[in-house]
Amino acid sequence: MELCYGGTTVLAMPRSFVVIEREEMEYLDGGAWSATMFMNNIKGISSRSSRAFSMLGITTSQIAAVATYTYAIAVTKFGIGIVNACAIIGGIVAGLIAAIAVGLAIDYLGKNKVFY
Repeated sequence: MELCYGGTTVLAMPRSFVVIEREEMEYLDGGAWSATMFMNNIKGISSRSSRAFSMLGITTSQIAAVATYTYAIAVTKFGIGIVNACAIIGGIVAGLIAAIAVGLAIDYLGKNKVFY
């Protein structure tokens, strides 16, 4: 297979090459957090759990809004809510542990193809 690079240079690929997605390449390279991968995972969760979300009153527009969050915004929004809830229910330490767990989950969903 030949691809034109820069208009004049031809890039010749070996016959046994394999096309991989950008997210897979980042994963192989140790990858950074990807908002696209996070969005796809959130959409995958919502498609698998649509009945549960509707019972909780969570709308598709709310899910779409969450899917557009950056890492910092997602951790901040979810972390603060969880810390507040745990402070009322189970104490500050439990809230901090839960917030750290949410941060790790958001990080994992932004780096790994899980729900799609």
